[in-house]
Amino acid sequence: MESVAAIGEPAGFKAIAMDKDAGTFTLEDPNSKVRINVKIDGQVLRVTSRNPHHRLANEYRAYSKRESALTKGIVDSELVQ
Repeated sequence: MESVAAIGEPAGFKAIAMDKDAGTFTLEDPNSKVRINVKIDGQVLRVTSRNPHHRLANEYRAYSKRESALTKGIVDSELVQ
C-alpha cells in the first residue's frame, strides 16, 4: 500500500484515510480535493476515480494529467508483473 501511495506523490496526490486491515486508502489532490480510491484485494489493485469537473474546464485537464501520471507510474513500477 505504501508503494502505491508513494507513486501518487509525484503525480500530485496525497495519501489519506489509509486502512491497512481493509487494504484501502484514498489519494487526494490537495488543491481540488478530488479523490481516487485504491483497494488492494490479494494481488488485484483496484483504482476508482471520480472526476467532478466538466470536461472543458481547466481543472479537468489538470486532474486528467495527474490521473494519467499515477496510472503510468503504477504500470511502470515493479508492482505490476
